[in-house]
Amino acid sequence: MKKKIFITIGIIIVLVFIIAVIGLKYVFRVSDRSGITRKADFIMAADSLINIFTAQEDSANARYLDKVLQVTGSVAEITNDTAGYSIILRDSAASEGISCALGKDQNEKVKSIKTGDKIEIKGICAGKLIDVSLNKCTIVKL
Repeated sequence: MKKKIFITIGIIIVLVFIIAVIGLKYVFRVSDRSGITRKADFIMAADSLINIFTAQEDSANARYLDKVLQVTGSVAEITNDTAGYSIILRDSAASEGISCALGKDQNEKVKSIKTGDKIEIKGICAGKLIDVSLNKCTIVKL
């Protein structure tokens, strides 16, 4: 009789431990934040995204923040620093744009891009400071 009780208690303890481990893995999981491998949540033109953030920044943040966006626009500026290349997509007449921070794995693709080229970029939306920011970007189409 005591042996059955110990076995039952042992099984219950093991089950509770397994459930706790699964629960902790779920709660503390690190999600994939790579714009390169994830499918885009939204696909749009760069000027549309800029207009949405300019008109209603709070609702735009609620909808697009931490989502993978794929945007098409004209290259206004290309910069390079220790973190890698950044591309600004902007209309020539616009004062605001989309700042796209690219990973170092995109360096070869960036070298073939010139100011004025129309390209398609996918990245994680980080909201708007001066420009709308996309991080961990990859070039989809040149």
